[in-house]
Amino acid sequence: MRKSFYISSPEKWQDFDLTTLEKIAPDTGSDWIHLSAVDDEYILAVKSAHLSSGFWIQVGMSCEGAHNALNRFQKFFLVAMIPLFILGLAGGMVLSYQTRRPIRNIIKTVQSLDIEKMTEMVPRSLSGDEMDELAGLFNKMLDNIHRLIEGMKNSLDNVAHDLRTPITRFRNIADMALQDEKNVDIKEALVKGIEESDHILKMLDTLMDISEAETGTMNMHRKQVDICDLIGKIADMYAFVAEEKGIDMDINLPGNLYISIDSDRMGQAISNILDNAVKFTAPGGHIHINAGRFNKDVIIRVKDTGTGISAEELPMIWDRLYRGGQSSTEKGLGLGLSIVKGIVEAHNGHVEAVSEPGKGSTFIIRLPGDVRDA
Repeated sequence: MRKSFYISSPEKWQDFDLTTLEKIAPDTGSDWIHLSAVDDEYILAVKSAHLSSGFWIQVGMSCEGAHNALNRFQKFFLVAMIPLFILGLAGGMVLSYQTRRPIRNIIKTVQSLDIEKMTEMVPRSLSGDEMDELAGLFNKMLDNIHRLIEGMKNSLDNVAHDLRTPITRFRNIADMALQDEKNVDIKEALVKGIEESDHILKMLDTLMDISEAETGTMNMHRKQVDICDLIGKIADMYAFVAEEKGIDMDINLPGNLYISIDSDRMGQAISNILDNAVKFTAPGGHIHINAGRFNKDVIIRVKDTGTGISAEELPMIWDRLYRGGQSSTEKGLGLGLSIVKGIVEAHNGHVEAVSEPGKGSTFIIRLPGDVRDA
């Protein structure tokens, strides 16, 4: 049992039982000694130090000030944090509502969609953020779907209309052959039936090629090809037809202009354009073919002095089975320019037409890629 020789106790320390210190062995290496008040919640923090005379000195400090400061801070925290919490909760709800608005608009648009209402669009905030960009991409997707559906509907209508005539002829030919008791014209009827069947099959094959090109599933066998040599061979084939019709054909090709393409597919596209040029150019007319490059692109131009195309019809010439104006009197499927557009776009290229009635047309094919002179 230790004995205290001197105790200095201010009035504010009267609530502490200082004799408790005599029961606790002092240790300079230990932490602070904490004494609780008898009837209060304050704490006395005591620190011990060993003197050279063998005595110990212990100094205490009341924690009342720190306790009062903590109480004030607690009250301030409660007073300040409750409104801040409410304000933060309300702000979060508003922000969440605003953030989810584009998603709700997309959900609402999707729920309202059907085949007859594919033109519905999601409202955009034009804020430029990610949600606005998502709404823009969604609208673009809806527009593409709408165009595809319209294209399918128009194609089916056109196919149904165009196939009705050859199939009817086919049936009539067979019916007449069966009614002929002498069977004299059976062979001729079968020949005509085969011709009509070939006509139908050609139409269906061309439609399938166009669909493959537009959906990106067309089989492409690319290789380095001299595009000038390819154009020259095709032009030579049509030169005979043009000469018989009295059409002057002028070919201006630099030669040795190589690009990676499917020569069969691209040859088909160029052939269709030349076929139209010869078909719709009157005797004494002129067809000019040239090719060159601009930067890394190959540019092919076919210009004729034919009948031309009106401004109203020009955007529709690329549609499947479209035959307008004088082309309706010409024999054909009405798929030539559709397959041209499909093949060129399958090569990541672009085709356009510039025309004026009575002054002819110019078809321009632009093919991208690394071009080199051999």
